Amino acid sequence: MVTGAESTFGADITGHASEATAGRLMQGLLTHELTHALQDQHFDLAKLSVGNRLSDADAARKALVEGDASLVMVADLANLMPDEIPVMSVWLRKLLEDPKQFMAMTRGAPGMAELDAAPPWIRDTLLFSYLQGASFCAALLEHGGQRLLDHAFTSDPPRSTEQILHPEKWYGGRDDPVVIAWPEFGTELPGYSRAAAGQLGELGIRILLREGLNDARRAAATAAGWGGDRFAVYRRHASGRAARKGAPGPGRGLGAASDGDRESPDTLLAWIVEWDDEAAAGRFAGAMTALGAGWTVERTAARRVVVLRGAASAALRTSLLAKLAAAPAEAPANRLVDPAAIDPQKKIGAVGSILADRREKRHKQLQNQTDLVGQLSEDQRTYSVPALGLSLRLPEAMVGWQHQQRPKPILMARMGPQQMSLQVMAIDMHRSASIDFIEPIFEAGMDKMMPGFTKLDGHPVDLAGQRGYDLIFHGTRAGVASHGVLRIFVQGTWVVGIMLTSLEDRWADNEALAAEALSGITMKPAPAIYPAAMGSGAAAGPAAAPPPAPQSAPTEPPPPSAAAPAAAPPAWPPEVSTSRDRPQAQGFSR
Repeated sequence: MVTGAESTFGADITGHASEATAGRLMQGLLTHELTHALQDQHFDLAKLSVGNRLSDADAARKALVEGDASLVMVADLANLMPDEIPVMSVWLRKLLEDPKQFMAMTRGAPGMAELDAAPPWIRDTLLFSYLQGASFCAALLEHGGQRLLDHAFTSDPPRSTEQILHPEKWYGGRDDPVVIAWPEFGTELPGYSRAAAGQLGELGIRILLREGLNDARRAAATAAGWGGDRFAVYRRHASGRAARKGAPGPGRGLGAASDGDRESPDTLLAWIVEWDDEAAAGRFAGAMTALGAGWTVERTAARRVVVLRGAASAALRTSLLAKLAAAPAEAPANRLVDPAAIDPQKKIGAVGSILADRREKRHKQLQNQTDLVGQLSEDQRTYSVPALGLSLRLPEAMVGWQHQQRPKPILMARMGPQQMSLQVMAIDMHRSASIDFIEPIFEAGMDKMMPGFTKLDGHPVDLAGQRGYDLIFHGTRAGVASHGVLRIFVQGTWVVGIMLTSLEDRWADNEALAAEALSGITMKPAPAIYPAAMGSGAAAGPAAAPPPAPQSAPTEPPPPSAAAPAAAPPAWPPEVSTSRDRPQAQGFSR
């Protein structure tokens, strides 16, 4: 089941890559195709086909098939164990929010120049099948293991690109598409025939609006409220055009077009879009109107928007819009995935499930990772972790802040006035990874751990020639609106994060202090980084023990016995990222 794209990619590999690289990539391509063979053997791929390439459901099913094969291929190339694959779902989803960003990151790879030059709809739908499809399959493995993924193949395939983009709308709060009955236009469009029909879905609407408005964020936010759609393209055949010319009248030469002929286009698009709620319908109507002349956009019901494309006469527009507005729509049953039917022995997400086992394993890794010793200087201004080569020079205003005892992986936590807090944390990932890979995973972890988490800005930073990342965000902490910045960076197999937060309404006052704290970060080579314990809590070998703290540098003082600390910052997410460099003195960009 080698597609045209896959065979072309294989030829490009052998023509441009080094012999060793080409051999490894061709092995990955072979793994991809052998996975297709196994899919067909076990699931009969012909049964998954909808039969209409313009169907949103067909795009979703193709993403399931190609995504599964791509996930196996990438896992093989990366030497990942099966239970490590699901982490890729978060990374892929964040990476692919903007296809143009992805193309920029992969520029120079085999076949990328040709793909970049392709029309956006062709390029993006092709990438969607392989990459966002892989993200969907990884999310299913994360949620319920191989049995849940098999269930999607055998009994309950995804019904829309919306479910591929948001896997929880398939396995969680089910959100199947609205089914729209298409009206007939024989009376309104004599001499026309239907040339194409299908659905754009959330993916197609994203592409349309992103290219038309040149605003990827607005396009994604607008398309996210999709409930269902259906479109048809009509073309006037030659006999219809000739018939409309008619006999010559006064002042007209033979064959001259009538006013009606000029007003009726040879090609006409009619489109019905249902939305999840009134607000989503309003956003879409506004975005479509912003596309400019040539589009007729009308909100015919609270959740329905109808669209025409073509210079039709006012009378024709009125009659077409009336039929589109009256087209019946059937709400979906939204039958939830039944864990008991998929796995009678172990309920998905419950104790004993793959998901629960992975969480427990990760929790134990965090608790058993090697203890890192932090030290505070005599003047209470410099906090250092020698094993990581980390030194943090604190602003004078932070001296005397209340110490908080926090569990691993937090190394140091302090609370100041107005609930401004500082945390230093480190997580051993047991393997090295780049900041580009780590940052999206950590951001997704923040999203899960912090209620109302919203990313305000994010940008790479540089510290001593090493790349890191600054994440500016706001959310809710202990029920109170908070604002903060997180700097994340990688040291060996460790991911280090320094986070400063304060009350949302006091951030303007505290932003300069946060910037000053981050400007005090110094990183040095850390030859003393020792292997992390892999489950027993004891490091391997004689070099595993952490170096003793110098006698002249007191360790972090114990927590005072005074009042309990104010609302604590959110627990550090189990999946982390990396970053560093000096922010501008005046604060952080938004």
